Amino acid sequence: MKLGDTRKTLLFASILAVLGFIVFAAIPDSNPSTTLYVFNPHADLTREQLEQLNGARIDIISYNPPMETFKITSFPTYVLVKTETQELVGITNDFAELAKMRKTIK
Repeated sequence: MKLGDTRKTLLFASILAVLGFIVFAAIPDSNPSTTLYVFNPHADLTREQLEQLNGARIDIISYNPPMETFKITSFPTYVLVKTETQELVGITNDFAELAKMRKTIK
């Protein structure tokens, strides 16, 4: 194999790698990131609840954020939003409903 052929092969492989990365990055995320806001001044989530959230693929958890967007009247209240757009997915007082709400995201 000549040195020129090796260079052409490496250049071709590099171009394919860059194109592959661009295509992969352009594919929309089929499972977008979600943020859970937990409004409960009395206690954080338990270890058991956190393990349940791992199965629901909720990425970010924020405890008692200073938000005036939501008028919270009872505790605990769970607010699930899309992380990038802050689009509301759901609000509930029942922790068990979070996994169901997460599954509805498209």
